[in-house]
Amino acid sequence: LLLSYDIIQPRDYTQMHSLGMEYSFQDIVFLRCGYTFNNDQEGISAGAGVSLNNCRIDYSYSGFGQYLGSVQRITVGFGIN
Repeated sequence: LLLSYDIIQPRDYTQMHSLGMEYSFQDIVFLRCGYTFNNDQEGISAGAGVSLNNCRIDYSYSGFGQYLGSVQRITVGFGIN
């Protein structure tokens, strides 16, 4: 289980806080979730990933409020040994 906390202090906006976690099962299956506080658009995010041999597939969902709605991403990665 990996937990993370991030504070961002932009020059032209109030301070933002992000909290996230990732759970890994035998370095094969990954579950992720997070939330950004004090932000006009960003909010909750969640995702999952699978890693086998040198191939990794990730999916993520992020809620970006009324302007962008929900944003979904898929990533495919290959490693070379």
